[in-house]
Amino acid sequence: MSSEHEKFIENVSYIKDGGQKIHRVVHINCGDGLYYELCNESLPDVEYLGYASSKKSAELLKSRWDYDSFFYRKLTKLDEVLWMDTDLLVLSIDEDFKEEAKSVLELEFSNIIIPSLEINFENQEDIFEVAMSNGYEYIFQPLNLEGDLYLLRLQLFPVLKELHDKSV
Repeated sequence: MSSEHEKFIENVSYIKDGGQKIHRVVHINCGDGLYYELCNESLPDVEYLGYASSKKSAELLKSRWDYDSFFYRKLTKLDEVLWMDTDLLVLSIDEDFKEEAKSVLELEFSNIIIPSLEINFENQEDIFEVAMSNGYEYIFQPLNLEGDLYLLRLQLFPVLKELHDKSV
């Protein structure tokens, strides 16, 4: 199991230990579908839904893993109905964190895990500003020895958004 996957399971345990039940995990930009397998093995009582960034990818994932667990939907077409009963969002960033995360964070998920994110001197201020301005507390954990790749866990605290809005 990779460091990224170990940290993911640790963070899911942290969320559960905090008294929150996780019934459904939604993964945006689900890549090769390995989180589907990880959830099936480590979280068998949790429903996993993966959203691919292209129709072709979604079809490949359906044929490889499970037809009913993978879908195609553009990041800009996400809506609140889709997220009903979702307790944990996994967001894999394809390109620009600020642009991709902004539309997702506005949907106000209680818990978000970004499994592998490059955080460096140039982008760290933007990353933390986007999180705080949307009411999220953030925890980041290094995934490699070089210290530039992190798992980022965000937890929604609406009062943080109110405080941020008042300060701006």
